[in-house]
Amino acid sequence: MLYKQANVVLIQRKDVLWTGVPGEDYLNFGSVVVSGDNSKLMFNVTCEFCQAPAGFNNRPFVADTNGGNVTDISDLFPVDLASSWSGWGNMALDDDGSKAFISVLRSGGEKNIYYKDLSSGNNYYAVNSNDFSNAWLNHDASALYLGKFDAGYDDILKRHKQGLWWAQLGGAPRWYLDIHDMPCNGMCDNLNALGYMGNSKRDDHTFFVWNSGAPSNICAGEDCNHNALWHSQLDGRAETLTDREHYWVSSYVGGWRGISTERGETVLYSYIDRKGDPQKLVTVDRANRAEKELTWTTSLNGFDDAFITPSGRYAAAWALPEAIIGRRCSTCSTTAPGIPGPTTSLTIRHISAIWPWIARCQPWRAKRRLVDPSSREAALLTRRAHSARGEAK
Repeated sequence: MLYKQANVVLIQRKDVLWTGVPGEDYLNFGSVVVSGDNSKLMFNVTCEFCQAPAGFNNRPFVADTNGGNVTDISDLFPVDLASSWSGWGNMALDDDGSKAFISVLRSGGEKNIYYKDLSSGNNYYAVNSNDFSNAWLNHDASALYLGKFDAGYDDILKRHKQGLWWAQLGGAPRWYLDIHDMPCNGMCDNLNALGYMGNSKRDDHTFFVWNSGAPSNICAGEDCNHNALWHSQLDGRAETLTDREHYWVSSYVGGWRGISTERGETVLYSYIDRKGDPQKLVTVDRANRAEKELTWTTSLNGFDDAFITPSGRYAAAWALPEAIIGRRCSTCSTTAPGIPGPTTSLTIRHISAIWPWIARCQPWRAKRRLVDPSSREAALLTRRAHSARGEAK
């Protein structure tokens, strides 16, 4: 069968005009996020060449997923917002689309996370702190997972309070994982040894990368192979999820789309086992620590925007064509992960670019053969790819 993806216009520039904008041609749509129940959109609109009377030149909006009820929510911005261009970001919606979140940087250097209750229109602090600018939400946004943070020197502990933090909605940050409780042989006071990956939507499962060895710039041979995938809940008791440490583990998979299934039963991660090995994308069953390889790549670009759906039925990744030489494309391809260029309207195609809908591969990509990453053919393909990008062979 032959399929064609339809572009259905949901929202046009004229729908998001605000006072002071000379005309709709000045406006462009930016990023988009979607609520878990697919009822609400949150997106930003920019007016790059608007003058001062137009007010904020980069604004968040919300709308129904059918294009109705378009609402400018830039009243979330504090009066001392550092910049409407660089002073806010990290848009998020809770699963039922009832709350919209942004992080802001204020002119005095304070960092805050705000949210709007979309039913009442009221604005609130999401976290009672001036130190945090990003958060993962649980399913109903009753808990915010704030990632890693150094809270400074503690007179009682006689050292810095470093590790992972979380907060109840509207509450103060709480420290729940201390990096000084982690195994360490060279980076004991270095928060960079921890790479926060994300949390499950339910049951408070945290996933992170920990390097228990020496920094990569001074290690050699097996001394470098001390990166592993770890798991904790809010009690701070951490454990590895696999029995092997690696040369490198990525902390950039998952994103807001999802690092794990809804209750954290299955987690997605990517690693290079030993220096020179291909990069693998795998899933791990948290209960039995079983690892399942999905695909691999020898490209230096690796995988981008890899995620797993809440049901665990699909795991997907986006990569440049030369990155997918290991397995059939259906296990690793997805629609384009971002919103391409300045756009004149918000379409169904844009939503599919950022929502976990898995697309079929292009025929030319699906027919790629399995190539042994240690073979001369794989080395030749890699050199050709680097040459095409102007990189050293």
